[in-house]
Amino acid sequence: MREAGNTWFGTPGVNPNYVSCSIETEDFKNGNLPVSDAMFDSVRWLCAEMKGRWPSIKYLTTHTCISPKSRVYCPGNRWVETGKLAEIATLTELELKT
Repeated sequence: MREAGNTWFGTPGVNPNYVSCSIETEDFKNGNLPVSDAMFDSVRWLCAEMKGRWPSIKYLTTHTCISPKSRVYCPGNRWVETGKLAEIATLTELELKT
């Protein structure tokens, strides 16, 4: 469900889950916790797997794009500002939308 104030870029009325990957990872309430190699590899694999199974998936996005009030810190600086999310988008040939 998209919240008021969202910046969802997709077609109105289309569930974001049908066209995008947005995966939550645990940060143990520490937004500065670095993305481990294992976490990066797992998210990259999952994005590639989802894209392969569901060809309608074209985008990699953040939960803040869809739910800006309840998920204001998702995925947080450790993914976006470090470039890790962009790197996964490139590796999996998904379009990054934040």
